[in-house]
Amino acid sequence: MKFELTIPEGYSLDEYPRSIEMSMQRNELEFKFELIEKDNGMTFRSEIKINQPEIQISSYKDLQRFARIVSETLNSPIILQRVN
Repeated sequence: MKFELTIPEGYSLDEYPRSIEMSMQRNELEFKFELIEKDNGMTFRSEIKINQPEIQISSYKDLQRFARIVSETLNSPIILQRVN
């Protein structure tokens, strides 16, 4: 997924999600979220890579942790602030 944000004149980014790269303990799933800053905006890119189509029951807690972090990252607010 790719999302580009153009910051309107007179505004600046105040709060936004930070770049992150993570995987499950046994590398079943990987998640990458990165920010690329531009002159008048930012590009957000995210990717979930499935390395194993089946996840063992013993990895369920790790899967829950992984899903929570992905969800929190993708649902983080982007807040603009008016520049005086």
